[in-house]
Formats: sequence, structure tokens, C-alpha cells
Amino acid sequence: MYENIGTALGRNNIVWGNMALNSPNVPASSNFSYSCIEGGLTGTGNIDEDPMFTDPDEGDYTLQADSPCIDAGDPLSPLDPDNTVADIGAFFYDQGSGVNDDPETLKPIAFSLSGAYPNPFNPTTAISYQLSALSFVNLTVYDVQGRMVAELVNGWRNAGVHEVIFNASGLASGIYLYQMITGDHTANGKMVLMK
Repeated sequence: MYENIGTALGRNNIVWGNMALNSPNVPASSNFSYSCIEGGLTGTGNIDEDPMFTDPDEGDYTLQADSPCIDAGDPLSPLDPDNTVADIGAFFYDQGSGVNDDPETLKPIAFSLSGAYPNPFNPTTAISYQLSALSFVNLTVYDVQGRMVAELVNGWRNAGVHEVIFNASGLASGIYLYQMITGDHTANGKMVLMK
């Protein structure tokens, strides 16, 4: 559930069967795009259709073959591993084989922090990461002098693939470093803002 302390941002997300959207604590400035939102939410590319999970009662949130979330993600996102347009949700539907016969192979198996995309960027870039278990995540951006310029994530996140948008419109051109700390893991990356 979101606390009413800021803007909830999301892209290529599924929010279905989640009571948090009906709570007064959801920020009024929520901004989701190319997402499947139960009850609907304004935003570019959003849909309000049953995502057709394989077996949510058993924790299998992979998509069925006729899911409306397949190839419905942001067309500017990186392609899915099967070289098709990004799917909405944490697990892509493999159109190469036509079936997801082993959902365990699609789940994140380790902690990882992906490079910012695009990089170089102006003024926004996306930073993706994956978690193998529910974790407390801190993702912070620093300038080259070591001063913190933004705290992008500071809280609990579920297992799966996540993406956060860094907006550097108020910052000068240059190199910025980002660091993610979660549990026993720390990872770093570098990005270049070119105005």
C-alpha cells in the first residue's frame, strides 16, 4: 500500500486485485503508463482488463497466451528476451515457444541492478533492478563530488523486476553515480546527463 507522501510512478506494471488503489492513502498524483490497472487509471497506454495470470492462487503470475498484457508495454522499453515488444507485468510471455511451461525459470534468481537506459540521457532515464525476495531497497543518486542529489527508492519492494525513473531536469550536465543497497547486496552504476 502506498503512503500519501509523494508521487507513485510506474510503467509496464500490473495492479490487479490490490486494495491499495481504493485506499485514501494512494497519492493523487499517481502516474502510471502502459500498465494494467484494475478499475482504470488515466495515463498513456493503460488498460483495465483482467491480466489473465496463469494461477494467482498458487503464486504463479505468469501470463496466459491470450492475456491482454502481452506486447502491451511501453514501446520504448527494451524488448522482451523473445525479441517482442515489452509485456506488461513482471514476467514476459515467451512467444518463441508459445508456452510458459516452467514459471520458475522466469522468476528472478538473483539480485541485480541494470544500467540506466537511456545513457547518456536528458533529462530522464530509467534504472531497473530485480530482487529474488521481498527486500528493503535504498537507491540513491550522487554527483561526482559524492553529494546525494536524489533518493529514488527507500522502502520495501517485492521480489521481481522493478524500474524507477530518474528526472535530472534540475541538475547540471555531467556524470552521476547511483548506488543500490538491499540486505547483503550493494551495486553501483554510472550515468551521464547531457543537456
